[in-house]
Amino acid sequence: VSAKLDILVQKLNYDVPLEGKFETGGEKYMAELEYIWLNKARNAHIYKTVQKLKGTTLVLFKNTIHGELMYKEYCDIHGGKDVFIIHGGIDKDKRKEIRQYIISNPTADIVLFASLGTFSTGINIKTIKAAILAGPIKDRIKILQSIGRGLRVTNDGAGFLFIDLVDIIPKAGILKKHGSARVNLYIHEEFNYKVEQIKL
Repeated sequence: VSAKLDILVQKLNYDVPLEGKFETGGEKYMAELEYIWLNKARNAHIYKTVQKLKGTTLVLFKNTIHGELMYKEYCDIHGGKDVFIIHGGIDKDKRKEIRQYIISNPTADIVLFASLGTFSTGINIKTIKAAILAGPIKDRIKILQSIGRGLRVTNDGAGFLFIDLVDIIPKAGILKKHGSARVNLYIHEEFNYKVEQIKL
């Protein structure tokens, strides 16, 4: 039996266009990523969303520098109690300790910043209530694995909320295209989802 899945696609609309000339698509992609990693309004939106959620909430990132930045900022603003981070660079024993703490505190409001690689294949925690896809990806397998990890039977039979942030930046388009691909995946898999427009 799986938990009920709700997907919320939040389309983040930015005012400031992407500046610069790029020789390759790879250069433009990196510029778009740096744009969102360092965007204070985007990060503030993520932290505000986390604060509204109950139970164990995951903030998923792809790039470790981005993950560490969000983790540090969040702790600076809201304090470090029940806030953790895991990625490939975190010692295995430490990861095990964090996992055990979360399992032992099923009703606590815990925030876990987790790398997509670590979460999609290496975490099995039944008390996760929500996940925010803060690091944009287009890897179909990782997206489905991440959603699947959240669809575990919880002790209280609660559902699982997956929040997908789609970045729409003027004079850019790669991240928007990746977001559209994810939405098409949800349609293909017949997942229930709704869309919100967010102005940053």
